[in-house]
Amino acid sequence: MRVLGYYEECWRAGTPDLHIADFVRDEPYQCEGLVLSYLCKSTLIFAAMGVSVDVLGSDGQILGGDSLLTDGEWVWRKDLGFYVETYHLELPGDFLDRVKVFEGQPPEVSVERLKELTFDISRTFG
Repeated sequence: MRVLGYYEECWRAGTPDLHIADFVRDEPYQCEGLVLSYLCKSTLIFAAMGVSVDVLGSDGQILGGDSLLTDGEWVWRKDLGFYVETYHLELPGDFLDRVKVFEGQPPEVSVERLKELTFDISRTFG
C-alpha cells in the first residue's frame, strides 16, 4: 500500500512529515483531467461522514473529504481531488504514470485486495 497526499494538515493519523503548501503548483498538469477522473472514480474503501474544509484557506468544503479511495496500489483521501483541481498539487511521477497507463480509468479492485488494504490501513493508521 502506498499513501498518496500524506500531508500533515490533512491526515489525523500516523506521522506525516509533508506539508500540502509545499506541493502547490501554478499550472495544471497537461493530463489533469485524467488525474481528476482517476482520483474520483477509484474504489471507495472507507466512507466518512462530514465536511472537510480547505486547509489552504479558501472557503472550499468537501463532503466526505476524510473518506478513503484506492486503485489497489495507492490509497488517498477523497479531498485530494479538490486540492489537485484547485491548487494543481504536485503528485508523484509514478502515480501519474499509472494514471496515464489506465487512461484515467482506475482498475477494478478485487474484494480480496480491499480486505488486504483495509488491514494495512488499520495497522498503519489505527
